[in-house]
Amino acid sequence: MIKKFFSKKEKITANEYSPQDIEKIKERAYFIWLNKGKSAGSAVCDWLLAEKELKNEGKI
Repeated sequence: MIKKFFSKKEKITANEYSPQDIEKIKERAYFIWLNKGKSAGSAVCDWLLAEKELKNEGKI
């Protein structure tokens, strides 16, 4: 199981998301990457930011 940690209090696991949620995160991360000028080496940061934004918006 893959685990991602956002803070000491909040653990998120990959099993928590539906395939639709994963697609939403992928799309948001892609647009974050585009808006940052397609910077290399930022995929994990872009993914985590997308995940956080979507959670805050109540979309996942």
